Amino acid sequence: MAKLTDKQVERISSATAERRRFEILKDLASCESSMGCGSSVDKHGVSHATISHHLKELETAGLIEIPREGKFGNVSLRGGAY
Repeated sequence: MAKLTDKQVERISSATAERRRFEILKDLASCESSMGCGSSVDKHGVSHATISHHLKELETAGLIEIPREGKFGNVSLRGGAY
């Protein structure tokens, strides 16, 4: 198992400290595969821009990946990230 750098720990801590991001991670953990970005908008009742911001923070922390097909993205937990 690889050790995390201080910067990685800082990014993960910052990303998961926000309640909505933590909820998004829990939603993803309960999915069998990926989840469309729009699903988070519907579930959390916030704008696309807000969800996009939260997803970017989680992606930057290395916790999720968002393969894009055109303008659509499917979010999934990053397997074996840490």
